[in-house]
Amino acid sequence: MFAGKCSACWIRYLLFNNGLNITAHTVAMWLTVSLAVFRYVAVCHPTVGSRVCTLRRARIAVVAVVASTLVFCCPNYTMFRVVPLADGGFWFDTNTFITEEVINLNFWIFGVVLKVRSIPEVAAIIIIIIINIFNVVEIVLIIARTKGV
Repeated sequence: MFAGKCSACWIRYLLFNNGLNITAHTVAMWLTVSLAVFRYVAVCHPTVGSRVCTLRRARIAVVAVVASTLVFCCPNYTMFRVVPLADGGFWFDTNTFITEEVINLNFWIFGVVLKVRSIPEVAAIIIIIIINIFNVVEIVLIIARTKGV
């Protein structure tokens, strides 16, 4: 445990800063994944890149990343509380409603699934595959429309 006395405000600041850093890091990581997908489409599929990689879709991607990060980080925001110490200082402890199962679930979902290095890369590959499937469907529809003309 910390040897000095900390004020309650300082501990609240530490907890807020912890949540902010976790959120900012997760947003930055997943925005990088979405940027990689946009760049892949623009470079590897230049004919459809101008239609697929629009400013509107980029804004949607940013909002989706930030919103999903806030949802997935909620357990981190509520995990700790400020507690007084016997010597007059303050520290933090887990909230009373946080069980061992919640801690383990938070570790596996947030610490492993969302942060392991290969998961964002696999997500980018899956997104690229989905985009390619939509491109093939769009090409088939264009061919069908031109034959119908």
